[in-house]
Amino acid sequence: MLVIDEIIRQAMERGEFDQLPGQGAPLKLDDEQHVPEELRLAHRIMKDNDIVPDWIMSGRELEAEYTRLRSALKTASPAQKAALRDQITTFNRRVLTHNLKLPPGIAHKPMLVIEG
Repeated sequence: MLVIDEIIRQAMERGEFDQLPGQGAPLKLDDEQHVPEELRLAHRIMKDNDIVPDWIMSGRELEAEYTRLRSALKTASPAQKAALRDQITTFNRRVLTHNLKLPPGIAHKPMLVIEG
């Protein structure tokens, strides 16, 4: 256990976190200080209508495809791996396109590599 974890645990046992202002109240998640002012209206409209940016949707699809292809590769025979090459090439092109569309600071999706 880290030292800070132990300090926090001891403080909790002493009740130092009891009765803090806002305790038990829902978190206010509408804070948009990190969103540039010119984008706040667009973000609010998207949030209120359950709209997700395209790069998030394509990222979810790529994650599912990545899992499927990796699983197939783990159990594939050499002949099956050869058949998967076209699918993986197509997948890697989609990943490259996706990664080029990401906003700054968002982690890129990994590509798949067939060894051997």
